[in-house]
Amino acid sequence: MRVRLFCAVMAMFCVFAACNRGGAESGRSLTGAVDPAFVPENTPASAAAALVEAEKLCAQNRHRDARLVLYNAMLVHGDSAELEHAYEFAIMSDPNLTAMPVQMIVGEDLTQLKKIGGGSSLVYKFLKDKETVAAFKPFQKRYQSNYRAEVAAYRLCPMIKCGFDVPVNIPVYFDFDDFSRLYARHSKNPQKEFKEIIPTRRSDGSYVVEGTRKDWVPDFADFPIEFSDIWTPWLNPGVSREALKTQAVTLLPEFERRHASGQKLVSRLEPHLKGLTLYALARQISNLIVFDFLINNWDRFSGSAKLYGVNCQISHGRFMSIDNGASFSPSPKEKPEKTLHEITRFSRLTYEAIKNLDAQDMYAYLFPNPSQFERAKFEMFQAQRKKYLEYVESCIAANGESETFFFE
Repeated sequence: MRVRLFCAVMAMFCVFAACNRGGAESGRSLTGAVDPAFVPENTPASAAAALVEAEKLCAQNRHRDARLVLYNAMLVHGDSAELEHAYEFAIMSDPNLTAMPVQMIVGEDLTQLKKIGGGSSLVYKFLKDKETVAAFKPFQKRYQSNYRAEVAAYRLCPMIKCGFDVPVNIPVYFDFDDFSRLYARHSKNPQKEFKEIIPTRRSDGSYVVEGTRKDWVPDFADFPIEFSDIWTPWLNPGVSREALKTQAVTLLPEFERRHASGQKLVSRLEPHLKGLTLYALARQISNLIVFDFLINNWDRFSGSAKLYGVNCQISHGRFMSIDNGASFSPSPKEKPEKTLHEITRFSRLTYEAIKNLDAQDMYAYLFPNPSQFERAKFEMFQAQRKKYLEYVESCIAANGESETFFFE
């Protein structure tokens, strides 16, 4: 896999550089003339300008920003071969997306560990000099959440042009004794919780505590996606693009009226919806539903009205899928499939990216050194992928291609 990825990166680098010399105006427009209301903020004026900007960002190791520039350019200027190659380069050259497990050193990477309360799994904050620097989910007995699923979800999102964000997830490990001492110093209930953390025995006989180091997201708001009657019409025939030019902040009075937290929820949510149209919000919701279906994530929608939005966050105009630990179940889940079948409008960019995934490469990319359990997870992912593609084809047959690929 490493050799294949290296060759792919080098080949794409050559194409990337050639594109920036050549002009790159051959992209087909997906929706004809683009209404300014549908152009994402800070989108380059042309495909060529996007390529130049993305190359600069990759050189600065800002690969996520480069992908965003290229994705927005594809939405507006069309999905040209040059933009596709540059986007692939921004994935393959990103060290975070192919990171091997990194050892965490107490004193250097963190000085304190604090449990994050409220969830059903064990999650902690890394602090260094009293400042929160990351979140950490260890390998644990609470099997409803798995740290390897978090890493896999992070890696999958850009591959399918998901159009929203997943925090950077890097596989890490601690020396068992170091982690034990750190845990004992900073946990309020070390004996009970520590028994639920599963140490891993290495080939040399030593033990480590494995997990994922997740980028800390300091600024976000809960989005009550559970009010599906609000957004479901956007994702089915009958609502025009013109109607979706409306600003997303117009939803706030309805959220305030219907949500248990009312004013508190909308006061936090308002700055994160500013500048976002219902059209852009609808595209992201469609992609979020597709993403959850592919990874079998049953934990997006809360069953408690008081907690609506607690598993669906948005940060300055883009959904931030923070917790994906319940993903990649080896058996199908009813909720994500039911939700998928409630919508019939999709992103063409995302559909084509999913259709073109290479099974062999994806297996090693999502689950390096897989366990037997993860083999079953990947087989289910492949089955979900096949069902998604078949469902979209059925929507095209029923409603036509332009109605099904409503967003590009």
